[in-house]
Amino acid sequence: NNVYRNLVARDTREHGIRIVGSNNLLENCLIYRTGHHELEFTNSNNVIRNCTFTQPSIDSSLASRHILQQLEEGNGTNIFENNIFVHERLGHSGDWQNQIWNTNVWTNGALPPLGGSGAGNINADPLLIDPVNGNHHLSQIAAGQGTNSPALNSGSQEASLLGLDIFTTRIDNVPDAAIVDMGYHYPPPAFRSTLIRVELTLEGGQGMFHTSETFSGSAVLR
Repeated sequence: NNVYRNLVARDTREHGIRIVGSNNLLENCLIYRTGHHELEFTNSNNVIRNCTFTQPSIDSSLASRHILQQLEEGNGTNIFENNIFVHERLGHSGDWQNQIWNTNVWTNGALPPLGGSGAGNINADPLLIDPVNGNHHLSQIAAGQGTNSPALNSGSQEASLLGLDIFTTRIDNVPDAAIVDMGYHYPPPAFRSTLIRVELTLEGGQGMFHTSETFSGSAVLR
């Protein structure tokens, strides 16, 4: 019953985020350039909402890497809503039937399974500004780009109902409004100036970080 919100995990040696147990919420998080799976579960009945997972390129020596790693088989489901997945080799392990709603999945034209199905999903390039260099804003004509991202205004409900109407997917920092955009939303500039930056360096290979604290803001976990 933990809530993980407004987090950024990048350049990790192992998984981007590992969720232990059931009934957890992962919301408005950005996970990219991970050493292994972007997201790992140990159980079911979790909700993943408005997160962006990108892996622009993949090391051929890591052929077993997936976007998702589900460790235990079970009868429960994980719910994916309003997310963006960009990966050269996208897939999942485990036999759970996930519920996937209003999610943009892009693997250069292929649509491999994520262990489930649902309504409102998109198989198209989300037109992230520059994911290779860490810029995951959405392309938007109103912000000066030439084309609108298909993830624009394609979520499941209004941004205000999700508390994302003060956050933005635009490079000019205009907040999201009306129907929520898919994927990660950046905090407004005034909020970013008050963030606490958390950086963990795990020496000698693997490691694990546990906390029961509630963070208000964003954290970078390395």
